[in-house]
Amino acid sequence: MAYSEEVHQYASEQLSEFKEFTCKKMFGAMSYMRDGKAFACFVDDKFYLKVDESNLEDYTSRGMEQFNPRKTAKGMPYWTVPKEISDDKKELKKWATRSWKIAIGK
Repeated sequence: MAYSEEVHQYASEQLSEFKEFTCKKMFGAMSYMRDGKAFACFVDDKFYLKVDESNLEDYTSRGMEQFNPRKTAKGMPYWTVPKEISDDKKELKKWATRSWKIAIGK
């Protein structure tokens, strides 16, 4: 697992409307955090947001893929972000806010 610094910078810029987040390198990936809770990650030049049953349909209906580095049956609770969302800062802010709320249990 790895990521390119250039694409990470683009994702960080797109998240600029979300504000007050930090980035932390973890296991060859970049983790995006707020208040100590991970709400997104960037791996192999793919941007993922945290998902649960409340927003899973938003991802599956668009054909997005789940982060599953070990190819297990369950996978991780992160799904790729649709391009039309990641390219729109205001819309990405909405999606990132939902993912952060999932991360903090709200």
